[in-house]
Amino acid sequence: MSDYTDWLGPAAESLTPGQLEAFTDAADAYYDLPFHAQRDPDDAIADSAEDDYALTAILQDILMESSLMTAAREVREAQDALTGWVRGMAARGVPEARIAEQSQLARDTVRKRIGK
Repeated sequence: MSDYTDWLGPAAESLTPGQLEAFTDAADAYYDLPFHAQRDPDDAIADSAEDDYALTAILQDILMESSLMTAAREVREAQDALTGWVRGMAARGVPEARIAEQSQLARDTVRKRIGK
């Protein structure tokens, strides 16, 4: 069992012993998932951000502050907003390559979203 007190920060003090145990068990299980062994050390910053999102999801689920369904809805809304931006910028004459670069989407994805 690992100690996640540093990651939890002040939130650790407000968790019940049962919540802290549930978080620790789930966080340990997350770090035991097979994909961790396949990670590229050169992507450590991106991996750290992903880990933070996963640990935050675990904590929010335990505290019943959010859910996978809520996150999925938010992602769909964000994707719709991004598609709107891609199409809007294409309508303004922004080159596809620039849209791809600024949106961090593959150029093929940009072309698909604008109907090409």
